[in-house]
Amino acid sequence: MKPSSSFSNSLLKRFILAALLPILITGFLSYFYLSRKITGDIQEKNQLIAQAIVGEISSVLKEPLTILQQVKFLIQTHEHINGELDSTLDYTVRHSKFFESIFILNAEKQIVNLGLPDNSGHLRANLMGVDYSGMDLFRTGGKPKEIRWSQTYLSSLTGHKSLDLALSLPEGRTLGASFSIEHIREVLMGRTRNAELVVFIADTRGNLIFHPDKTLVRAHMNFSNILPLAKALKGEYGTFAFSMNNQAYIGSTARVQNLGWPLVVAQTRAKAQAPLRELRIYLGGALLVALVLVIMLALDTAQTLLHPLYMFRESIIALGKGKDDAPLPTQPHIELESLAERFRQMARAIKKRERELQISEDKFRSIFENTPLGVVHYNEKGVVATCNERAAEVFGSSVESVTGFDGLRENRSPLLINAIESALAGRKNHFTDTYVSVTGNRTASLSVHFGPIRLESGTVAGAIGVFEDITAQKEMEEQTRKSEEKFKVIFESANDGILVADPATGMAIMGNEKFSAMVRRRQDDITGMDISTILRDTRDISELSLSATEGGTPLLLEVPLTRKDGSRIHTEVNAARIEVDGRDHFIGFFRDISQRIRAEKEKEKLETQLRQALKMEAIGTMAGGIAHDFNNILGIIIGNTELALDDLPQWTPSRTFLDEIKTAGMRAKDLVRQLLSFSRKTEQSATTPINIREIFEESVRLLRASTPSYIELTTEAGRDLSLINADPTQIQQVIINLATNAIHAMEDSPGILGLKLKEIELTETTFKGFKTLPAGNYIQLSISDTGHGVDPAIFDKIFDPYFTTKEVGKGTGMGLSVVHGIVSSHDGALTLYTEPGKGSVFRILFPTVKAVPVRKPELETDIPEGTGHILFVDDEASLVRMAVHMLEKLGYTVTAFTNPSDALEFFAKAPDTIDLVITDMTMPVITGEILALKLMEIREDLPVILCTGFSARLEQEGGLPPGIKKIIEKPVSARLLAKTVEEVLKPDR
Repeated sequence: MKPSSSFSNSLLKRFILAALLPILITGFLSYFYLSRKITGDIQEKNQLIAQAIVGEISSVLKEPLTILQQVKFLIQTHEHINGELDSTLDYTVRHSKFFESIFILNAEKQIVNLGLPDNSGHLRANLMGVDYSGMDLFRTGGKPKEIRWSQTYLSSLTGHKSLDLALSLPEGRTLGASFSIEHIREVLMGRTRNAELVVFIADTRGNLIFHPDKTLVRAHMNFSNILPLAKALKGEYGTFAFSMNNQAYIGSTARVQNLGWPLVVAQTRAKAQAPLRELRIYLGGALLVALVLVIMLALDTAQTLLHPLYMFRESIIALGKGKDDAPLPTQPHIELESLAERFRQMARAIKKRERELQISEDKFRSIFENTPLGVVHYNEKGVVATCNERAAEVFGSSVESVTGFDGLRENRSPLLINAIESALAGRKNHFTDTYVSVTGNRTASLSVHFGPIRLESGTVAGAIGVFEDITAQKEMEEQTRKSEEKFKVIFESANDGILVADPATGMAIMGNEKFSAMVRRRQDDITGMDISTILRDTRDISELSLSATEGGTPLLLEVPLTRKDGSRIHTEVNAARIEVDGRDHFIGFFRDISQRIRAEKEKEKLETQLRQALKMEAIGTMAGGIAHDFNNILGIIIGNTELALDDLPQWTPSRTFLDEIKTAGMRAKDLVRQLLSFSRKTEQSATTPINIREIFEESVRLLRASTPSYIELTTEAGRDLSLINADPTQIQQVIINLATNAIHAMEDSPGILGLKLKEIELTETTFKGFKTLPAGNYIQLSISDTGHGVDPAIFDKIFDPYFTTKEVGKGTGMGLSVVHGIVSSHDGALTLYTEPGKGSVFRILFPTVKAVPVRKPELETDIPEGTGHILFVDDEASLVRMAVHMLEKLGYTVTAFTNPSDALEFFAKAPDTIDLVITDMTMPVITGEILALKLMEIREDLPVILCTGFSARLEQEGGLPPGIKKIIEKPVSARLLAKTVEEVLKPDR
């Protein structure tokens, strides 16, 4: 394809265009900007002139207006001059250069006083009494100080255009004056001396008042159709282009204050736009000069760039002819010198590449001649172009005999012919066959690889065949096959499961039928399987691998195998090393020991149950002792709280706090009863229909007092919740336990403890985590935290008794197991959702019941009082002091002892003085039951009340002991104690 233009012409055009475009754009933008600025300056100048003329006219009008105001002032303030008004008005007119006449109209708008200039006295008689009521100026009233102006008219006194002014006076009179506008014309005549400007004024009807051409004014021309005046008469002021007398003008308008006359200052368009014409001439000349300079610079730049390129061309032609040392001229510019250096580097790289190709060819030739494989080069027609010595040996011939051999026509092997054809077609091929040489007398087993020889263009230029003599290898494989057949018979007939594996890759090599049956997989599936699928324990894999790699004494291990269905079988494996294909493998003989393992686990389970039973028995014994002491403490807390409540008036705020203490104490009392039930393996207290919201709110109040300040406690409880059948104390125990666990999970950092209560409907499609519960309505209790969460590794253990992740001294591990037991006993279910590092959510469901809630017994407002002598015995001194104070307050006489022996001695001296004995059940040396029996030996009819921490045990053992009238369960409240004492001392009441 022939080029359309030379590079130099193209470069020159681009240089000129690249340089000229910015100049043209800059010139256009400059002209656009300057033309707008010049036009704006002209408009601003004309506008300023118009405003200045308006200002001068306003100054001219200010003096006559001031005079007229002074005349009005004299008339209003100097009544003595009313008789001399005509003289005063004449004086004012004659000494003023503005007024043609000044007159006063009465209420009927008739002239009653008149001032005239000199030599006009003959007119006074004609003008006096003239009626002005027909003129709007005088008929229309105005503000007292407001001066009103009339339209212009031709004065009969002077023959000039004049104006009438009107100013209101008291009593409906009007002060009027005729004003000549000649003085305004004098001001404008001074402005029109500038031949460049045309100034003209019209009145509010468009009639000319002033124009440089006086004939237009005398002809009373109306200019309301001239654009600037038409706009001004409509209240639009500014600068406008218009035509007048067949000539184009640009004019600016302004408004004369008070009179409302529009004023126009204009100049011809040709004169106004003279600066623009000069600007166009200057810019055109500048652009022409710039164009000439750009063309000259472009020619010089093109010559500067093209000359080195011509020189580079000559150097490249020389380089193409093999003259790699062709000199390149030194360039004056960095870029061209860099290009020259690149050409030098390219020449050196080509020379280096030629040397590398020669070295590569020498290496290839060395490999070709010395490789232990036979290599044959076929040309594109399938004829042998060359081969190495090893190929000639494989064929049992010489290099000269093989070279020129036609592999496609003279060959006897179809596989070889197909391989050559595939390679020439661009495909690789491999085959193994017994080959009978055509060029020699040798038969051999060969492994043959063929591939195409491709040029850079992708064209196939021949084929390469690689021939490997594997005759010896085939003979060895045959021997190995026979050996493997013998091994397979032994392998499959063994009574134990056998597995052979590669410890390096962890892949199973083979397994016998017995092993296949153990893991319940097909033998074919075992071969090539990752042994970690069967041996899940990494310790077992490493030990088996160690036995194979170190080759030590065979290991005897107990290893569980994972079956295909996920179940496990316990085996005993004897592992050793075996060599396979020259590498160490392990072989394991697996024997099923599942029966033995089950027997051992059963034995271990029985031992664990025994230890657990002993542990629980010990805990029960300990719980009983703790409960006794705790009951005494609770009795002191509850009793003293009741005493404090009795002494406080109802309005005292402290009663609320004491009520909370008493409520918490009664809850603690129920907890102690549960603890004693646990220690004696008795049934827990009966459940009743309750509103769980009340327990929820009470628990929240207790938690708020114990929750750290850096943990935010949020609650949400639904309204109108259904009832559940439950023990209130146990429900509170569940809430407190889970909330406490949540607080412990967030004890190191700020967090949020959330408690929610709502009613839900459980269906097959909702709450899949509660699959053990039947469908229906449930109350859901949710307790969430933002703590560290639960580790998935211990997820299945958290509800086990004694399992805990807390440090020693911070927990026993009984909380969650107790919660789980309580929920289960209430026919509920519990789930846990947790994410390590993000927190946990416990969700508990309790089934709802349709029942009426058990009403709390109304508290008796009065505690029954009485009289009598009571003997009180308890080994707790604080409890004794509290009971004495309580009973004496009710009117009883009390004798108290902390030692049962002292009480027995006191009673023996005066048995008839005692009306009632109240004794604790558990005391050192002498128990309350024994003390009661000894006291009744002295006096058979003695009534005794026994205080105990667990009355259910006595009731289960056959009822009350002989002589015991009542049993009070600790801790004892004041009301219960008073009521029980009254029932014993006054049974008929």
